[in-house]
Amino acid sequence: MHRLFIIFILALNTYAHAQIYVTPTLLGKLSDDLKESSGLLIQSADTLWSHNDSGNSAKVFAFDKTGKKIKDRKFTKISKEDWEDICRDENGYVYVGDIGNNDNNRKNLLILRFSSGFYDKDEPLVVDSLQFQYEDQTLFPPPSSSLNFDCEAFVVMNDTVFLFTKDRTKPYISQTLLYKFPATPGQHTAKYVSKFMTDVPLYLQGSVTGAGLSPDGKKLLLTGYLRMWLFTDFEGSNFFDGKLTVMQYNEYSQKESVAFVDECTVLMTDEYNAELNNGGNLYSLNICTTVAVDEATTSASPVVYFNHAQGILTVSRVSAACELILYSVNGKTVAREKIPVGSENIQIKTLNSLAPGMYVYTIKEKSGFYSGKLMVY
Repeated sequence: MHRLFIIFILALNTYAHAQIYVTPTLLGKLSDDLKESSGLLIQSADTLWSHNDSGNSAKVFAFDKTGKKIKDRKFTKISKEDWEDICRDENGYVYVGDIGNNDNNRKNLLILRFSSGFYDKDEPLVVDSLQFQYEDQTLFPPPSSSLNFDCEAFVVMNDTVFLFTKDRTKPYISQTLLYKFPATPGQHTAKYVSKFMTDVPLYLQGSVTGAGLSPDGKKLLLTGYLRMWLFTDFEGSNFFDGKLTVMQYNEYSQKESVAFVDECTVLMTDEYNAELNNGGNLYSLNICTTVAVDEATTSASPVVYFNHAQGILTVSRVSAACELILYSVNGKTVAREKIPVGSENIQIKTLNSLAPGMYVYTIKEKSGFYSGKLMVY
């Protein structure tokens, strides 16, 4: 029998902000040649654009709101290393970010800016290059504890590019760093602005993989594989100083793009994952109609521990009926239990058959959302 050791006796994270579960609506499946969708651009009510990431050609794909492919376009004179996001600014420019940097060793990071010719191959193609380096990166790559220079998410607002880095640190910090530079052609230094702690304990599961800005510039939405982080009521571009709502997906997938249709409706895509046999889809979510839970407080945190002798997982200090979910390191749900108020000695029967390794538990109840790490030996 494998034994379970709780790394943190109390729940690892308690949130003093709104925390909700969301289930995006599946609109349709993307075409097979767009299995690694990593960015999303909304041209019109009927036409969306996306692209694959590294290992694929410099090609963009147009499709409708059911995921059905309309056309594709290959840019034969544009080189590509790792396209990770796409957006449009208030002036109509289209930006494609060749910003993927898995190994944190690139010195050729850039964003392409299309002033014409992106949507229609019959238009004259006009594209500029916005090259940049991070102001605080001096080693290529840096030590494993400072792998903060990968990026899969950016937005453009007020003639400024805002980058949200993808955390690859070891040990894992679970954060995103915000950098900015002018949205003009040329060589730039991306200036550090601030950071946001995403607070998901498993490696890469708290990393930001996509960003979207609402048409009025008053809502910023970041996505990862397990959660979205919505920022509102911020001043100017002080995104992380705004009100925060954390939205937990009910199911894990490699969600790597998000874009606003209007102030309430967002669309998103995920990459196809052969191991999990999921993804490769287009989704919709109305963020204005989701219902926030009450703010959580540390004092209300449930206590979780494992009784080795009896093989029983116990959850106590539960203020309301809740649900406990156990995930593997790749985000797959391996156990799910409904827990009534005041319950003790809740046994998850699948624990005895779990392979040794790291797991994460989440508890969702009325007073908040809690998570922590579990290790099976």
